[in-house]
Amino acid sequence: MKKVGGNINAEFQTFSTIRNEIGEEIQQWATVAQHKGWLDLSSGNSSYKSFNAKTEEATHVFVCDRFDIDKASIGRLVIKGKTFDVTYFDEPMELGYHFEIFLKELNQNEQ
Repeated sequence: MKKVGGNINAEFQTFSTIRNEIGEEIQQWATVAQHKGWLDLSSGNSSYKSFNAKTEEATHVFVCDRFDIDKASIGRLVIKGKTFDVTYFDEPMELGYHFEIFLKELNQNEQ
């Protein structure tokens, strides 16, 4: 099968709680994978609505080759210094070929 490839790297991040040296809980984002793919803007201006809230609130879609990762644990992607919340993580038709990750770009206040 031909690879999807890509022109941009994304950091896949999970949110975790760790304890520091004096036992305090610290919440932080940690990069668990980096992968190359394609980032595209998704427009909400279509007159045809799917009425799927997770995809309708997405501002972008990231398409990349499939790789082994716990999809449920990925909360955000960082791409070129911009932070994106993952709204929906799709593996079309479960073919094991590629991921389509629907994203919502966060502004500085939401990060």
